[in-house]
Amino acid sequence: MTLIVAELGINHGGDHVVARRMIKEAKRCGCDAIKIQNYRTEEFLPRGHKDWRLFERNEIGHHIYSLCSYTHSLGMQFGTTPASIRGVDEAVAAGVDFLKVGSDNMLHHDMIRHMIKTGLPTWVSCGMATRAEI
Repeated sequence: MTLIVAELGINHGGDHVVARRMIKEAKRCGCDAIKIQNYRTEEFLPRGHKDWRLFERNEIGHHIYSLCSYTHSLGMQFGTTPASIRGVDEAVAAGVDFLKVGSDNMLHHDMIRHMIKTGLPTWVSCGMATRAEI
């Protein structure tokens, strides 16, 4: 089975209205699913980090429920890359269809085990990982 997934990443700028427009455009282009990053900046960056403001303004957190519902209403699947166990729980509560382990979390075994326990399809990205980590 082929699944074409549109990666919204943080390109929505933290604006759920922009995210909805992106989802609608992905549907128009023939995508089967969308995926966003679900994180809280403090989960992976120390306060004061040079990229703190960039990631903080692109958090989608509390909009995950409405975005998931909107995506489903268009007949598409919705997935997320959570950055923490809390993010996994939020994603499951929102009704996501799949989870993705970001390559920066490949060694976060507790979170990966937690993702597997959800029973949801879980994809692993290894783009930033070393051979030894894989």
